[in-house]
Order: sequence, then structure tokens, then C-alpha cells
Amino acid sequence: MKIVGLDLSINSSGCVSWELGNMKETYKIMGFTDTKKWESENILSYKNCQFHSKYGRTNWFIERIVEFCEGASIISVEDYSLNSTGLVFNIAEFCGQIKMALFNKGYQIFEIPPTVHKKFTTDNGRADKVKTTDCVFEKFSFLKENQELKALNEYVSP
Repeated sequence: MKIVGLDLSINSSGCVSWELGNMKETYKIMGFTDTKKWESENILSYKNCQFHSKYGRTNWFIERIVEFCEGASIISVEDYSLNSTGLVFNIAEFCGQIKMALFNKGYQIFEIPPTVHKKFTTDNGRADKVKTTDCVFEKFSFLKENQELKALNEYVSP
């Protein structure tokens, strides 16, 4: 049974998948960045892509995320943060389009409030990205062996 988790954002969405009962051998990651130096096999940079509009970029994200989710039994998506400020409508529009693309492919989507996954991971529903990342590496120590994740962790918590 393939499990997928999505943390969607306009600039740097992150995706993870694994087979239930065999996480260490089957986990996969995919992320997005607008910074060319962070690009790797599983971290895709859109820095040099020629999008004619924000919808072109959104379609680029959708195609890759839908492909990553192929064959999933469960897809969980970090739900909206209700206390956010800034580009909340843009983020909602972006995330909604990805969710609709997955829904139209027949997937059932489970939305997880940000405080719930933070509470599960860190025992603190208000933990920041640095604390959350550190706790993920602590709970799933085998992830420390992945060089891309090491580099991302250094980027998140310099």
C-alpha cells in the first residue's frame, strides 16, 4: 500500500511516499525549488523554465505531483494554516488546483491540519520547521543517510 504525503506551496512543495510496512527501503522524495543550486535528481528547479503565466507554472507542478502520486492508496495533504498572512488566496488557489487534479484522477485526499502533524512529530503543535525537521530525523534515523535530505536539512536549519 503506497502512502503519499504532500506539503504544498507555490514555490517549494514537498512530496514523500513509501510502502506501508517497508518505509526504510521504499521511501521516495520529490521537492521543488526556484534556486538552481539546490536542484538534484529529486529536487526539481523551475528557475530556467519559461512560464508565460502563473497557470503555466501551476500546470508544471501538477503534472509532476500527479505522476509522483501514481498508484497511491492514501494521499495526505497538509491543510491550510488558518493563521497565515500574505499570499493566502494565491496559495489556496494553487493547492486547490493540485487537489482537484488528484481528485479527478480518482484519489481520495486526506487533509491534515499543520498543528496535527507538528504535534505528532514534535509533541508541540506550534513547532517551527527547524524543530519539525530535527524531530523527523530523530524518529526516522535512516533518513539521515540520504544526501539530498541532509542538504535540505542544512538549508532549513543553517
